[in-house]
Amino acid sequence: MAAAAPTMNADRRWLFGPVSDLLFGCGIAYIGIFALLSFGFNAVEAAIPMGSFLILSLFVSGPHYGATLLRVYERREDRRAYTIFTIYATAVIWAAFAVGVHNALVGSLMFTLYITWSPWHYTGQNYGLAVMFLGRRGVKVSPLAKRLLYLSFIFSYGVVLVTLHGGGGTAGYTGLAADAGSYRLMQLGMPVGIATLLYWALTAGFVGTLGTAVIMLLRVAPLRDLTPTLVLVFSQALWFLIPVLARSSGKLQDVAPLSLRHAEYAALWIVLAHSIQYLWVTTFYAARDEGVAGRTRYYVKALLAGSAIWGIPTLIFAPSALGHAPYDLGLFMVVAAAVNLHHFVLDGAIWKLRDSRIAKILMRTANHQTDNELDTGPSRGFGKPIVWAMGVAGLVVLVGGDLERQYGVNRATERGDYERVELAAERLAWIGRDGPHLHHNLALLAQTRGDLVTAESELLESLDRYETKNAWHSLGSLRLGQGRSAEALKAFEGALRLNPYLLMSLVSASQASLNLGDSDGAIRYLQRATALAPGDRGLKQSLMKIRRTHGDQWGISIHSPAPRDSRAPGRLP
Repeated sequence: MAAAAPTMNADRRWLFGPVSDLLFGCGIAYIGIFALLSFGFNAVEAAIPMGSFLILSLFVSGPHYGATLLRVYERREDRRAYTIFTIYATAVIWAAFAVGVHNALVGSLMFTLYITWSPWHYTGQNYGLAVMFLGRRGVKVSPLAKRLLYLSFIFSYGVVLVTLHGGGGTAGYTGLAADAGSYRLMQLGMPVGIATLLYWALTAGFVGTLGTAVIMLLRVAPLRDLTPTLVLVFSQALWFLIPVLARSSGKLQDVAPLSLRHAEYAALWIVLAHSIQYLWVTTFYAARDEGVAGRTRYYVKALLAGSAIWGIPTLIFAPSALGHAPYDLGLFMVVAAAVNLHHFVLDGAIWKLRDSRIAKILMRTANHQTDNELDTGPSRGFGKPIVWAMGVAGLVVLVGGDLERQYGVNRATERGDYERVELAAERLAWIGRDGPHLHHNLALLAQTRGDLVTAESELLESLDRYETKNAWHSLGSLRLGQGRSAEALKAFEGALRLNPYLLMSLVSASQASLNLGDSDGAIRYLQRATALAPGDRGLKQSLMKIRRTHGDQWGISIHSPAPRDSRAPGRLP
């Protein structure tokens, strides 16, 4: 039987064709999304809210991680060729993960490395594709022009790096909430003066190197042949440099995807664009000569592989199993760090255009042999039932968990449906995701409908699972409202033990102390509160009134203790 003819586009300047390549590979689709967000942000967010977006991203971002796993582990020759990465580097990363779920310092270091490396990973992919398109068009790029183009991408990343570690935090970059429980982003703390100097020097370097590189390229190739590369350069700037400049300077904040207020939502679209771009090129590499059925089969395998590496660790290292930190107070952050670091290491090793096999496929011009001459079929034995069963289990955990969180917790909480949230807590417990925040929500719902006994029980359950300042404060407020001031004070002290600068707990602890007749204690708490909020006139007036009515009445010193039973209870003015 004659071999089937290849189905890829006959124009070797493109992978799949100009439309799909420009939309998904070069980023025009994201440019369109950027325009939609700029002029109709509220409509887009209403149609695809944050919770629904996260569910949607499982079917795009997940397979993009799975595609790397397939590229490295599916073929026996690839597993052997990259042994140092597939075995040794992998073992180091996941051993660090196992420690990090129990040790906040190790987990925070992993998370910091992930957040710092991530924009470089995106940058490297854009640069590699930019060079690929030049190569497929036969553009003769001089070493100097190539070096300048590369430097422009490095400078673009450098601006993000300075923003991350120069005092701007993740807000200027993506708006990511980089703090969960004891896990946090550990910034380098770059001095402001140095950070500012580097910030503008790198921005100027980007403009200068890019401008020079484009001029040099225009001398050797028509604009038509440079279009995909220039679109990729613009996408790179729109992903990183332009938003960072806008947020850091406070300019263009009325443009939603550039504003600090909507940074986190806009970042999700960038993640989606990167993932689609990655799937676009890996699908060409792995299934370029196959039809829809073959590419669908490849996508399903990538989806299951990505689901396994994201979902299974959260099951194994849930607090009820081998872990310690709840899913939303550290576990997810450490899983995300491990998955991404593993992805970055593997990706950096395998996608090298100087690799002859990769170059023959991705850099193909009309003068090269056909794609069918390259054998990229999988080795036998991979795809054992247990591997794909883990993928299915991971997918169920990820999709089921996010759906239950979105509809069983968030939306049910908004409408005050205690029973539905309680059912969601039971279901999420099956996959280790019924963290302390969920029971805190149940407590607040119970308190709203007047069931204080259940409210207190849920707060204690929340604290039993993992101590949080908010649960301690809510417990103190509930007990204070019931006149149980001594127990309330202990709860407020629990909140302040976790965060000594919690203003609301300082004020409430002062009231509880006053109720117990301890005016010195009330004064000490209010002094700390006024130090945190020096402009709050109400706090200052309350402090002065306690000093006047209690300090003068009993002749006590503000700093000297007195018998707690020698004073009458009072009320915080």
